[in-house]
Amino acid sequence: MSFRNRNKKIVPSWILILYPLFVVFDLLSTYVAIPDLQYEGNPIICYFQWDWGKVILWNFAIVTIAVLTVLFSNKYLIKYFKKEHQNKLLFFVACFFIFCFYTHVVGLIYAVPTNFLQSLYQHENRNHFLYNITLNFVNFVYQKGSYFYLFILYFVTSLIGLAITIYRIKRIKYLLNN
Repeated sequence: MSFRNRNKKIVPSWILILYPLFVVFDLLSTYVAIPDLQYEGNPIICYFQWDWGKVILWNFAIVTIAVLTVLFSNKYLIKYFKKEHQNKLLFFVACFFIFCFYTHVVGLIYAVPTNFLQSLYQHENRNHFLYNITLNFVNFVYQKGSYFYLFILYFVTSLIGLAITIYRIKRIKYLLNN
């Protein structure tokens, strides 16, 4: 099997393998930064005021559902572009799952360094070379109003996720038609 044939997936296998690791790094960095979850940025966790057991269970469920829906979407979209199956509703559902996945991956890539900065702030490690950046970051987030910040964060990660999704879908469509 050539490299060109192996790489015909909307979400490459290596991202699916790294995805659970990203989630674990997010959980670990969140635990180091805010062990009591007092300043957790996830609105679902904040709304329900979950403890760590529920947070870990929630993340396990999200990873399982995300991986399964991405596997389904990869398989369906390849069939769709090969014209083996032409259901527009399933096409849009598969694209939506891929979009949600990439948006979550982008959010995770952002979350781990953010948790690290929060950890420096929480532990007041003034000797660390990033402490001034940490102070500016925390002051920006919490003085400007965290809801506005979260809205901007989710908006930007969604735009990046959408751009990646569109790029990957167009690339696969091109590879399958040429």
